[in-house]
Amino acid sequence: MTLSFIPYRIACGLLLVTLAGCATADPPQAPSTTTREPIATDRPNELPEPGQSVSSSPSPGEIDRNSSKTETPTPVAPNRTATDSIRVLSCQTSGGLVNDPNAPLNVRSAPDTGSDNIVGSLANGALVSIVGDRGNWWQIDAPETGWVSKNLIDSTCNEKIARIEFPPNITSITLSDRFLGTGYHHYQFEARAGQELTLEVLNDRSPIPFVIAPDDRDITNGIGNTNATQWSGKLPEDGDYTLVFDSNFRGYTYEVRLNVK
Repeated sequence: MTLSFIPYRIACGLLLVTLAGCATADPPQAPSTTTREPIATDRPNELPEPGQSVSSSPSPGEIDRNSSKTETPTPVAPNRTATDSIRVLSCQTSGGLVNDPNAPLNVRSAPDTGSDNIVGSLANGALVSIVGDRGNWWQIDAPETGWVSKNLIDSTCNEKIARIEFPPNITSITLSDRFLGTGYHHYQFEARAGQELTLEVLNDRSPIPFVIAPDDRDITNGIGNTNATQWSGKLPEDGDYTLVFDSNFRGYTYEVRLNVK
């Protein structure tokens, strides 16, 4: 009887050893589920290349797209002068002054420098009447009749018609030119009824120009014939107005600022 229980005891011992080994073994590891945090970037629509490090702040010279700061444009000065907005429509020269560094100036019978075509001479400062031109020559009829070199005559537009076109945000334009002898200068501009026109003399020799309304009335009441240095008034109607400077044989330089609001 004793011998019949020995295999049973051996089998139980082997079973206990096996269970003990199972209890001390490490449990199987679960696959890792850790996720990487996304790399911060200031360009949400762009992904970094593999291995590329992206800074969260822009590089020097780049625009920070996350910044709430906005640039405010510099306002345009409303009364800035804009003489380049004056477009000359016509210019006629009918007179000039002799300005020859080697005076007297030769008057010739033809527009060339032939040695046998000199018909007269003029002193510096003499006022000439111009009736035509050819190339670099003026044709004159007073105080001598003949041809004189253009570059030895100081001249400008005796009769000028120009158009003023106010750019956006510009309300003030300065008119400046000069007369040599007789003539007129007309400046046209468009305005609306009720707008305020102000004229201010900037040169002590400048007259106030006459202001001719669309119906051909002078709304300054002849102020150009006085020594006034400023005029202001409301414009009576919509349309084209004309500023008129008149020489009346007295040459002068003018500089007048006009403002339309």
